[in-house]
Amino acid sequence: MQKYNCPLTHSNEAASQQYKKLRINEEKIEFEIPQNYRMMKLQDGSTIILHPSAFDLLQCTARGGRGGRGYASQTIQLINIDKSINLKNQAILEATGKTGNLDENLSNVESVFKFQNDKMSGYVVVPKLKYSAIFLGVVPGKDKALKVVAGCDCEVDTNSFLRLLSTIKFYE
Repeated sequence: MQKYNCPLTHSNEAASQQYKKLRINEEKIEFEIPQNYRMMKLQDGSTIILHPSAFDLLQCTARGGRGGRGYASQTIQLINIDKSINLKNQAILEATGKTGNLDENLSNVESVFKFQNDKMSGYVVVPKLKYSAIFLGVVPGKDKALKVVAGCDCEVDTNSFLRLLSTIKFYE
């Protein structure tokens, strides 16, 4: 099998202004993403949302292509609630790598704020480096927390992240 190189640069394709509704049936979660974005289920049970060029890169490497680069993505998953701490502190620990004590982790945080839409509430944490943002929120009727992470090898677009969060709904 001959190896080939995957593209090392991001495409300049903008996020579509049109949105599509998607569902994660196992968790009964519905949300909207730009029409040209893709969704993939990962082996750990999480769901990843990808820009078209990030999707193309993952497809290329999965087919045996070489090369790599960072890419922007959002990941959605249900996680266990740590009953030994409150949700806000769990969000901070999730965003900062769960190491050390809370005070040490707070020194790496740019902002923490409450986020709520009509079906859920929780906390958004933006680390000082701004290469990620995390939401941790209560899932109605479940003993789990919804964890949504935006990550990039660039500064995360917080407005796009908040827009995604605003569209999340749980259905029966």
